[in-house]
Amino acid sequence: MAFVYLLLAIVIDKILAEPKMFHPLVGFGFIASWLELKMNNHQIISGFLAWCLVVLPVVALAYYSEKYLGEWVGIIWLYLAIGYQSLKQHGLAVHHALMKNDTRQASQQTQQIVSRNMEHATQKQSIKATTESILENSNDAIFAPIFWFLVAGSAGVVLYRLVNTLDAMWGYKNNRFLKFGRWSARVDDVLNWLPARLTVVGFTLVSLDIKVLRAAKRHRWYSPNAGPVMAAGAYALKVRLGGGAFYHGQYKYRRLLGGGQPVNNQTIVRAISLIEKNLLVILFITGVMFCLNMVVNY
Repeated sequence: MAFVYLLLAIVIDKILAEPKMFHPLVGFGFIASWLELKMNNHQIISGFLAWCLVVLPVVALAYYSEKYLGEWVGIIWLYLAIGYQSLKQHGLAVHHALMKNDTRQASQQTQQIVSRNMEHATQKQSIKATTESILENSNDAIFAPIFWFLVAGSAGVVLYRLVNTLDAMWGYKNNRFLKFGRWSARVDDVLNWLPARLTVVGFTLVSLDIKVLRAAKRHRWYSPNAGPVMAAGAYALKVRLGGGAFYHGQYKYRRLLGGGQPVNNQTIVRAISLIEKNLLVILFITGVMFCLNMVVNY
């Protein structure tokens, strides 16, 4: 039934997108921020204990809700964990602003989905940043949650989503989080390792180009999981991504990814199309497995 639950969760996300009133991850973020203020003494053990306190109770809730209420509860947990429609909406908001030649609006929309400074961004910088965000988050917000749902049900998808959220909050390599956030960052690296590489395989399949896989293998990026996904995505789109950018007021050197032409106004749309095709591949594979299972058990 995992295929049915997956399909229903995606349909709900397509119709409703993110909850309009209150998203549980926002509440989780508030609790995590409060706990960090109370427990962060710049020690790894404190970060580990804080991680346990904020993550494990929610994972237990997901596990027991599925155990006692039924597997259908996984539809709700998966819907809350994936961000396919939201990612698409954010990307198209930047694209539409650029189509109107509204550079300021495009940079403002881009700033909502990236952590780099976009205040004085050019159109091409907005396109590049948005495309990179779409590619990276296609794994973090779509394919990895689906993977862990198929592997471990409600508890798996909730564990992954909370781990990924904490990495985004505590995973910085600065004085504040270097030690406190180390456990969060490492767990996120572990849980993302296989899904990221499966995402690369998906990009290779929908592109019908083995060079996409090779591009991911050749990447040299500071993130062990975002790097392969972005490199594969850039090559599949035949555009150049990466390069230096300002984060929190400081310039960060980044290698170039992909190849081919510079980004243009259609790059964002093509990136969205790439992840949609990858999602269809996943649905097709899980659907075939579901049908085979039905035949075997008939």
